[in-house]
Amino acid sequence: MAEHVPEETRARHDLVVVNPDGFQGDEWDVIYYSLSYDAKGMQQAALSARQAEREHIQGMLNVAFTRPRDEMHIFHTAEIDQFGMATGAGAIREWLEHCKRRSTASSLTPPPVTQAQSEFEAQVIRRLSERGVRVKPQYPSCGYFIDIVAEIEGRRIAIECDGELWHLDEHGKLKVEDILRQEILERAGWKVTRVPYRSWLLNAETQLNRIMNALNNDQTPTPTTEPEPQSLGQTRSFNVDAFESAVIRALKEGARDKDDLFKRAREFLGRSRLGPQIRLSLEDALSPLRTRKIVVCEDNEFFFASDDFRDASYVATLVSAPNRFRNQRHRRSRRYNYPRRF
Repeated sequence: MAEHVPEETRARHDLVVVNPDGFQGDEWDVIYYSLSYDAKGMQQAALSARQAEREHIQGMLNVAFTRPRDEMHIFHTAEIDQFGMATGAGAIREWLEHCKRRSTASSLTPPPVTQAQSEFEAQVIRRLSERGVRVKPQYPSCGYFIDIVAEIEGRRIAIECDGELWHLDEHGKLKVEDILRQEILERAGWKVTRVPYRSWLLNAETQLNRIMNALNNDQTPTPTTEPEPQSLGQTRSFNVDAFESAVIRALKEGARDKDDLFKRAREFLGRSRLGPQIRLSLEDALSPLRTRKIVVCEDNEFFFASDDFRDASYVATLVSAPNRFRNQRHRRSRRYNYPRRF
Protein backbone atom coordinates (compact mmCIF):
# COMPACT_ATOMS: atom_id res chain seq x y z
CA MET A 1 0.00 0.00 0.00
CA ALA A 2 2.85 2.37 0.78
CA GLU A 3 4.07 1.95 -2.81
CA HIS A 4 0.70 2.46 -4.52
CA VAL A 5 -1.29 4.77 -2.19
CA PRO A 6 0.18 8.21 -1.32
CA GLU A 7 0.61 8.98 2.36
CA GLU A 8 -1.76 11.97 2.07
CA THR A 9 -4.52 9.74 0.73
CA ARG A 10 -3.96 7.16 3.46
CA ALA A 11 -4.15 9.85 6.14
CA ARG A 12 -7.31 11.38 4.67
CA HIS A 13 -9.12 8.03 4.62
CA ASP A 14 -7.54 6.76 7.82
CA LEU A 15 -6.03 3.70 6.11
CA VAL A 16 -3.55 1.59 8.03
CA VAL A 17 -1.67 -1.64 7.34
CA VAL A 18 -0.69 -3.64 10.40
CA ASN A 19 -0.41 -7.17 11.70
CA PRO A 20 -2.89 -8.48 14.31
CA ASP A 21 -0.82 -7.16 17.21
CA GLY A 22 -1.30 -3.66 15.81
CA PHE A 23 -5.07 -3.93 16.24
CA GLN A 24 -4.95 -4.77 19.93
CA GLY A 25 -7.73 -2.83 21.69
CA ASP A 26 -8.94 -1.18 18.47
CA GLU A 27 -11.80 -1.70 15.99
CA TRP A 28 -12.42 -0.58 12.40
CA ASP A 29 -15.57 -0.35 10.29
CA VAL A 30 -14.01 -2.26 7.37
CA ILE A 31 -10.98 -4.55 7.38
CA TYR A 32 -9.31 -6.26 4.43
CA TYR A 33 -7.46 -9.45 5.31
CA SER A 34 -4.60 -10.73 3.19
CA LEU A 35 -3.57 -14.34 3.79
CA SER A 36 -0.67 -15.39 1.57
CA TYR A 37 0.59 -18.94 1.67
CA ASP A 38 2.78 -20.80 -0.77
CA ALA A 39 3.47 -24.42 0.10
CA LYS A 40 6.65 -24.28 -1.94
CA GLY A 41 8.04 -21.29 -0.01
CA MET A 42 6.69 -22.04 3.47
CA GLN A 43 6.87 -25.36 5.22
CA GLN A 44 3.77 -26.80 6.88
CA ALA A 45 5.45 -26.45 10.26
CA ALA A 46 5.80 -22.69 9.78
CA LEU A 47 2.08 -22.35 9.02
CA SER A 48 1.21 -24.55 11.99
CA ALA A 49 3.31 -22.37 14.27
CA ARG A 50 1.17 -19.36 13.36
CA GLN A 51 -1.96 -21.03 14.77
CA ALA A 52 -0.50 -23.19 17.53
CA GLU A 53 -2.54 -23.88 20.65
CA ARG A 54 -0.61 -21.39 22.76
CA GLU A 55 -2.26 -18.57 24.69
CA HIS A 56 -0.38 -15.72 23.01
CA ILE A 57 -0.93 -17.03 19.48
CA GLN A 58 -4.61 -17.86 20.00
CA GLY A 59 -5.11 -14.43 21.60
CA MET A 60 -3.48 -12.77 18.59
CA LEU A 61 -5.77 -14.67 16.21
CA ASN A 62 -8.80 -13.73 18.30
CA VAL A 63 -7.82 -10.07 17.96
CA ALA A 64 -7.42 -10.47 14.21
CA PHE A 65 -10.78 -12.18 13.74
CA THR A 66 -12.89 -9.82 15.87
CA ARG A 67 -11.74 -6.31 14.89
CA PRO A 68 -14.24 -5.43 12.07
CA ARG A 69 -17.39 -3.57 13.18
CA ASP A 70 -19.16 -3.62 9.84
CA GLU A 71 -17.46 -5.57 7.06
CA MET A 72 -14.55 -7.89 6.40
CA HIS A 73 -13.06 -8.79 3.01
CA ILE A 74 -10.68 -11.74 2.82
CA PHE A 75 -8.08 -12.43 0.14
CA HIS A 76 -6.17 -15.72 0.23
CA THR A 77 -3.68 -17.18 -2.24
CA ALA A 78 -4.38 -20.86 -1.58
CA GLU A 79 -7.37 -23.11 -1.09
CA ILE A 80 -8.91 -22.98 2.37
CA ASP A 81 -8.02 -26.60 3.20
CA GLN A 82 -4.32 -25.76 2.78
CA PHE A 83 -4.40 -23.32 5.70
CA GLY A 84 -4.70 -26.07 8.31
CA MET A 85 -1.99 -27.51 10.47
CA ALA A 86 -0.38 -30.89 9.84
CA THR A 87 -3.44 -32.55 11.42
CA GLY A 88 -5.72 -30.76 8.95
CA ALA A 89 -7.36 -28.65 11.68
CA GLY A 90 -6.39 -25.17 12.81
CA ALA A 91 -7.92 -21.83 13.86
CA ILE A 92 -7.14 -20.09 10.56
CA ARG A 93 -8.71 -22.82 8.46
CA GLU A 94 -11.78 -23.00 10.72
CA TRP A 95 -12.20 -19.23 10.56
CA LEU A 96 -11.95 -19.20 6.77
CA GLU A 97 -14.51 -22.01 6.50
CA HIS A 98 -16.83 -20.13 8.83
CA CYS A 99 -16.50 -16.95 6.75
CA LYS A 100 -17.20 -18.88 3.57
CA ARG A 101 -20.38 -20.36 5.04
CA ARG A 102 -21.56 -16.96 6.23
CA SER A 103 -20.80 -15.37 2.88
CA THR A 104 -22.73 -18.08 1.04
CA ALA A 105 -25.68 -17.79 3.38
CA SER A 106 -25.80 -13.98 3.40
CA SER A 107 -27.84 -13.81 0.20
CA LEU A 108 -30.45 -16.09 1.78
CA THR A 109 -30.68 -14.19 5.06
CA PRO A 110 -34.10 -12.57 5.58
CA PRO A 111 -34.32 -8.85 6.38
CA PRO A 112 -33.22 -8.22 10.00
CA VAL A 113 -36.66 -7.02 11.09
CA THR A 114 -36.27 -8.61 14.53
CA GLN A 115 -33.79 -5.86 15.43
CA ALA A 116 -36.25 -3.10 14.56
CA GLN A 117 -37.53 -1.02 17.47
CA SER A 118 -41.05 -0.57 16.05
CA GLU A 119 -43.39 -1.98 13.45
CA PHE A 120 -42.81 1.21 11.46
CA GLU A 121 -39.06 0.50 11.23
CA ALA A 122 -39.80 -3.14 10.36
CA GLN A 123 -41.99 -2.04 7.44
CA VAL A 124 -39.26 0.26 6.10
CA ILE A 125 -36.65 -2.52 6.43
CA ARG A 126 -38.83 -5.02 4.52
CA ARG A 127 -39.62 -2.62 1.70
CA LEU A 128 -35.99 -1.55 1.28
CA SER A 129 -34.83 -5.19 1.30
CA GLU A 130 -37.32 -5.94 -1.48
CA ARG A 131 -35.53 -3.29 -3.56
CA GLY A 132 -32.15 -4.92 -3.03
CA VAL A 133 -30.92 -2.45 -0.42
CA ARG A 134 -28.71 -3.76 2.34
CA VAL A 135 -30.13 -2.61 5.67
CA LYS A 136 -28.64 -2.56 9.17
CA PRO A 137 -31.01 -1.66 12.01
CA GLN A 138 -29.83 0.08 15.18
CA TYR A 139 -26.39 0.92 13.79
CA PRO A 140 -24.07 2.38 16.50
CA SER A 141 -22.47 5.72 15.68
CA CYS A 142 -21.46 8.84 17.63
CA GLY A 143 -22.92 7.48 20.85
CA TYR A 144 -26.34 6.89 19.27
CA PHE A 145 -28.09 4.05 17.47
CA ILE A 146 -29.20 5.04 13.97
CA ASP A 147 -32.64 3.57 13.25
CA ILE A 148 -31.59 2.11 9.88
CA VAL A 149 -28.44 2.33 7.77
CA ALA A 150 -29.22 1.68 4.10
CA GLU A 151 -26.43 0.73 1.71
CA ILE A 152 -26.24 -0.01 -2.00
CA GLU A 153 -23.19 -0.23 -4.27
CA GLY A 154 -20.87 1.23 -1.64
CA ARG A 155 -23.12 4.23 -0.87
CA ARG A 156 -24.93 4.43 2.42
CA ILE A 157 -27.16 6.83 4.32
CA ALA A 158 -28.71 7.02 7.78
CA ILE A 159 -32.51 6.72 7.99
CA GLU A 160 -34.41 8.01 11.00
CA CYS A 161 -38.01 6.78 11.28
CA ASP A 162 -39.94 9.55 13.00
CA GLY A 163 -42.84 8.01 14.86
CA GLU A 164 -45.02 10.76 16.32
CA LEU A 165 -45.08 9.30 19.80
CA TRP A 166 -41.31 9.45 20.31
CA HIS A 167 -39.99 12.10 17.91
CA LEU A 168 -42.56 14.90 17.66
CA ASP A 169 -43.50 17.43 20.33
CA GLU A 170 -47.00 18.58 21.23
CA HIS A 171 -46.96 20.95 18.24
CA GLY A 172 -46.13 18.21 15.76
CA LYS A 173 -42.55 19.43 15.29
CA LEU A 174 -39.33 17.42 15.56
CA LYS A 175 -38.07 17.33 19.14
CA VAL A 176 -34.95 19.34 19.99
CA GLU A 177 -32.98 16.25 21.01
CA ASP A 178 -33.59 14.70 17.58
CA ILE A 179 -32.43 17.87 15.83
CA LEU A 180 -29.21 17.87 17.89
CA ARG A 181 -28.73 14.15 17.23
CA GLN A 182 -28.98 14.73 13.47
CA GLU A 183 -26.50 17.63 13.62
CA ILE A 184 -23.98 15.41 15.41
CA LEU A 185 -24.40 12.60 12.87
CA GLU A 186 -24.03 15.02 9.96
CA ARG A 187 -20.88 16.49 11.44
CA ALA A 188 -19.52 12.93 11.54
CA GLY A 189 -20.17 12.63 7.79
CA TRP A 190 -23.56 10.89 7.75
CA LYS A 191 -26.22 11.79 5.22
CA VAL A 192 -29.48 11.63 7.17
CA THR A 193 -32.92 11.04 5.66
CA ARG A 194 -35.94 11.40 7.95
CA VAL A 195 -39.13 9.47 7.22
CA PRO A 196 -42.22 10.86 9.04
CA TYR A 197 -44.68 8.19 10.08
CA ARG A 198 -47.67 10.11 8.77
CA SER A 199 -46.06 10.49 5.35
CA TRP A 200 -45.22 6.77 5.29
CA LEU A 201 -48.76 5.89 6.25
CA LEU A 202 -50.23 8.04 3.48
CA ASN A 203 -47.78 7.11 0.71
CA ALA A 204 -45.03 4.62 1.52
CA GLU A 205 -43.93 4.39 -2.12
CA THR A 206 -43.09 8.09 -2.24
CA GLN A 207 -40.99 7.80 0.90
CA LEU A 208 -39.16 4.78 -0.54
CA ASN A 209 -38.37 6.79 -3.66
CA ARG A 210 -36.96 9.59 -1.48
CA ILE A 211 -34.65 7.08 0.19
CA MET A 212 -33.57 5.54 -3.11
CA ASN A 213 -32.89 9.00 -4.58
CA ALA A 214 -30.79 9.87 -1.55
CA LEU A 215 -28.83 6.63 -1.96
CA ASN A 216 -28.34 7.00 -5.70
CA ASN A 217 -27.36 10.67 -5.46
CA ASP A 218 -25.30 10.12 -2.33
CA GLN A 219 -26.98 13.12 -0.79
CA THR A 220 -30.08 13.58 1.28
CA PRO A 221 -32.76 16.09 0.27
CA THR A 222 -34.03 18.42 2.96
CA PRO A 223 -36.54 16.41 5.00
CA THR A 224 -40.06 17.62 4.40
CA THR A 225 -43.44 16.35 5.35
CA GLU A 226 -45.08 14.57 2.45
CA PRO A 227 -47.68 16.81 0.77
CA GLU A 228 -51.13 15.60 1.54
CA PRO A 229 -53.90 15.13 -0.99
CA GLN A 230 -55.55 18.31 0.33
CA SER A 231 -54.73 21.77 -0.95
CA LEU A 232 -51.90 23.19 1.15
CA GLY A 233 -52.51 26.84 0.40
CA GLN A 234 -55.93 27.18 2.05
CA THR A 235 -57.69 26.13 5.21
CA ARG A 236 -60.08 23.30 4.61
CA SER A 237 -63.44 22.90 6.26
CA PHE A 238 -65.13 19.68 7.39
CA ASN A 239 -68.59 18.95 8.67
CA VAL A 240 -68.57 16.87 11.85
CA ASP A 241 -71.13 16.01 14.47
CA ALA A 242 -70.90 17.10 18.10
CA PHE A 243 -69.01 13.99 19.23
CA GLU A 244 -66.53 14.14 16.36
CA SER A 245 -66.01 17.84 17.14
CA ALA A 246 -65.28 16.99 20.79
CA VAL A 247 -62.66 14.43 19.71
CA ILE A 248 -61.07 16.98 17.35
CA ARG A 249 -60.89 19.61 20.11
CA ALA A 250 -59.35 17.09 22.53
CA LEU A 251 -56.68 16.19 19.96
CA LYS A 252 -55.87 19.85 19.39
CA GLU A 253 -55.26 20.23 23.11
CA GLY A 254 -52.70 17.42 23.08
CA ALA A 255 -54.68 14.37 24.24
CA ARG A 256 -53.19 11.24 22.68
CA ASP A 257 -54.06 8.13 24.69
CA LYS A 258 -57.62 6.95 24.04
CA ASP A 259 -58.68 7.26 27.69
CA ASP A 260 -57.29 10.78 27.96
CA LEU A 261 -58.80 11.63 24.61
CA PHE A 262 -62.26 10.48 25.66
CA LYS A 263 -62.07 12.15 29.09
CA ARG A 264 -61.15 15.48 27.50
CA ALA A 265 -63.80 15.08 24.80
CA ARG A 266 -66.38 14.35 27.51
CA GLU A 267 -65.59 17.74 29.09
CA PHE A 268 -66.18 19.48 25.77
CA LEU A 269 -69.54 17.73 25.57
CA GLY A 270 -70.48 19.14 28.97
CA ARG A 271 -70.86 15.71 30.55
CA SER A 272 -69.94 15.12 34.19
CA ARG A 273 -68.79 11.52 33.77
CA LEU A 274 -67.56 9.18 31.06
CA GLY A 275 -70.33 6.61 31.16
CA PRO A 276 -70.67 3.64 28.82
CA GLN A 277 -73.08 5.49 26.50
CA ILE A 278 -70.73 8.46 26.13
CA ARG A 279 -67.75 6.16 25.56
CA LEU A 280 -69.66 4.20 22.90
CA SER A 281 -70.64 7.44 21.16
CA LEU A 282 -67.03 8.65 21.16
CA GLU A 283 -65.88 5.29 19.76
CA ASP A 284 -68.46 5.76 17.00
CA ALA A 285 -67.13 9.28 16.41
CA LEU A 286 -63.49 8.20 16.24
CA SER A 287 -64.09 5.53 13.60
CA PRO A 288 -65.18 7.84 10.72
CA LEU A 289 -62.38 10.28 11.54
CA ARG A 290 -59.91 7.46 10.98
CA THR A 291 -61.75 6.26 7.87
CA ARG A 292 -61.53 9.77 6.39
CA LYS A 293 -57.80 9.78 7.30
CA ILE A 294 -58.21 12.88 9.42
CA VAL A 295 -56.89 10.98 12.43
CA VAL A 296 -54.29 8.18 12.54
CA CYS A 297 -53.32 5.78 15.31
CA GLU A 298 -49.74 4.84 16.20
CA ASP A 299 -48.84 2.62 19.17
CA ASN A 300 -52.38 3.04 20.55
CA GLU A 301 -52.10 6.83 20.47
CA PHE A 302 -54.01 9.16 18.17
CA PHE A 303 -52.73 12.06 16.04
CA PHE A 304 -53.86 14.26 13.19
CA ALA A 305 -52.81 12.73 9.88
CA SER A 306 -51.17 16.01 8.87
CA ASP A 307 -50.75 19.64 9.90
CA ASP A 308 -53.48 20.52 7.39
CA PHE A 309 -56.00 18.49 9.35
CA ARG A 310 -54.82 20.00 12.62
CA ASP A 311 -55.31 23.52 11.23
CA ALA A 312 -58.52 22.77 9.37
CA SER A 313 -61.91 24.25 10.31
CA TYR A 314 -64.48 21.84 11.70
CA VAL A 315 -68.14 22.79 11.59
CA ALA A 316 -70.19 20.89 14.17
CA THR A 317 -73.70 19.90 13.15
CA LEU A 318 -76.43 19.92 15.74
CA VAL A 319 -76.57 16.25 16.68
CA SER A 320 -77.47 16.03 20.34
CA ALA A 321 -76.38 13.27 22.63
CA PRO A 322 -79.91 11.95 23.21
CA ASN A 323 -80.42 11.59 19.46
CA ARG A 324 -77.17 9.67 19.09
CA PHE A 325 -78.07 7.43 22.03
CA ARG A 326 -81.51 6.86 20.58
CA ASN A 327 -79.93 5.91 17.24
CA GLN A 328 -77.63 3.47 19.00
CA ARG A 329 -80.49 1.89 20.92
CA HIS A 330 -82.44 1.62 17.72
CA ARG A 331 -79.45 0.04 15.99
CA ARG A 332 -79.03 -2.54 18.73
CA SER A 333 -82.69 -3.26 19.33
CA ARG A 334 -84.22 -6.54 18.32
CA ARG A 335 -87.49 -6.84 16.54
CA TYR A 336 -89.78 -9.76 17.00
CA ASN A 337 -92.64 -10.29 14.56
CA TYR A 338 -95.45 -11.90 16.45
CA PRO A 339 -98.69 -12.81 14.65
CA ARG A 340 -101.28 -10.13 15.16
CA ARG A 341 -104.51 -11.11 16.81
CA PHE A 342 -107.77 -9.66 15.55
